[in-house]
Amino acid sequence: MSFISLIIVFTLFWWLAFFSLLPLGLKKENNPLKGHDRGAPSNHDLSMKSLITTVIAFILSAFVYWIAENNWISLWT
Repeated sequence: MSFISLIIVFTLFWWLAFFSLLPLGLKKENNPLKGHDRGAPSNHDLSMKSLITTVIAFILSAFVYWIAENNWISLWT
């Protein structure tokens, strides 16, 4: 597996995990200020979600790399 392929696989896993984690742990603002959206989260915690996403994407990418390098499946013929 080439380095570019590994970067692409990591990026795909990162975005998939990020969009899967976005709705977790969100709480709506009970009394929003005037002009604010009632559905907007009070604390989105994107830094923690980004860190968790990076760890998940790294583990999944390492697994795909291991499978490809051991020739269990052939990604390219």
